[in-house]
Amino acid sequence: MPVFSARLSLYLQILLLLMVMFILTVCSNSQNKNMEISDQNKKESTMVSQLQIGETTVGRIGDWRIGIGNIFDDEYKNNQGKTLSGPVVTLHLYHPEFGEKDLKAYPGKIFALNVARFVVKKVVDPIFGKGHVVISRMRNNK
Repeated sequence: MPVFSARLSLYLQILLLLMVMFILTVCSNSQNKNMEISDQNKKESTMVSQLQIGETTVGRIGDWRIGIGNIFDDEYKNNQGKTLSGPVVTLHLYHPEFGEKDLKAYPGKIFALNVARFVVKKVVDPIFGKGHVVISRMRNNK
């Protein structure tokens, strides 16, 4: 009987852990949706289009194809030259006329490809499953 009781206790602990993970995932998704809604309400007037692309997938903004690599934590220098640590990603950018380019990106990264300028709005590190990146194309009024 003690072996059965120990097994039952282990199964109950595993079940409890799975329930906690599920609740945390649901809460995290709810917070992310609320953040996305508030971000959409605060759009800058210089944004032309915005796209959320899942980790290890490809999205499009106009003729640009933007492939998102794996998201990982690393050190990077932000646009002001300050060294920070956080989620980064390799962007694989392709345009049929201008070719392709890879670059390391992080939240706030601004980059130009020929006449188009982009800003990385978010890099969401994956907790459970895949993360995502939000990229906006900017107007070219300098």
